[in-house]
Amino acid sequence: MSGEEVPNVVELPGAEERVSSYRPVDLSTVSTEPIVADMLEREDGVHLFYRGRINWLFGQPESGKTWVAALVAKQIIEAGGRVLWLDMEDLPQTFLERMTSLGIDRAEIIDQDRVRYVQPREPLFTNGKAWADNLAEREALMAWGPDLVVFDACAESMGIEGMSVSSNDDVAEWMAHVIRPWTDVGSAVLVLDHLPKSNDNVGDRFPIGGQHKLAGLDGTAIRAKITQNFGRHPGGTDEPVRGVIELTVTKDRSGGVRGQLGNTDGAGELVLDVHPNGGIGAFIREAGEAQAERKAAGNAEIIGDVQDILRELGPVGFRAIYTAIR
Repeated sequence: MSGEEVPNVVELPGAEERVSSYRPVDLSTVSTEPIVADMLEREDGVHLFYRGRINWLFGQPESGKTWVAALVAKQIIEAGGRVLWLDMEDLPQTFLERMTSLGIDRAEIIDQDRVRYVQPREPLFTNGKAWADNLAEREALMAWGPDLVVFDACAESMGIEGMSVSSNDDVAEWMAHVIRPWTDVGSAVLVLDHLPKSNDNVGDRFPIGGQHKLAGLDGTAIRAKITQNFGRHPGGTDEPVRGVIELTVTKDRSGGVRGQLGNTDGAGELVLDVHPNGGIGAFIREAGEAQAERKAAGNAEIIGDVQDILRELGPVGFRAIYTAIR
């Protein structure tokens, strides 16, 4: 928007008064209690994200990131909290369908005292000036006090602000002016982000673009990867279609999550059971259980094959049995 006239603007940092960030912090008011993760609960009570901090969730396209975020939102809503979902990628219908399929009552989702869904299309800041109307709307949302703020997704949000994901300077500015204000008022922020499509290395720690994304976060960074594909139920059976999304911790600034996980980066597995009626059962279990399930299923199949061979052969010697099985 360089060179364009921006309507209804105010000079940064905004119309409201702000206290200088260079004023010394009163350390006597700072708690030294260990920082504990208390969001996105696994079935065993382990938590993977932090309240009041910036958390990152990234993966390749269609890696299940949005389903993970939806489960966080569901848990917050069920606990009586408030969720703000800033959607720069999808449609309200998709959001509503996803949340109701997880079992949240439609009346709760459309109650704007519990859930607010926003589709930002204009920037907060342009050419060193702020859009007063958009800032006023954001101030109202902050005053409402969401427990969780989901940014879906990073690249689209930065693009709206006219910034590049590959520039560390732009990333730092975006986090300071667009993301950080939410944690300043106590909200947990969950940013959804992408890996490059060509990058399928499970060990990769960074989403696409500038590495300052992870340098600037103060919560958890988790990578999502589908290990068992799923989709809409095909019908013809009452059995659910199971999908599994593997979650891996790539950064934990305070160590509160890794302290619960022990000597592993495996944060867990999001299990999604898609039922014929469109409902989806969702829970997070310990990491590695999907592999154990596949191994057990494979062993059961082998045992069944051997039993079939023995029935067909009848009473024969060991060599004949060995040859048939081989």
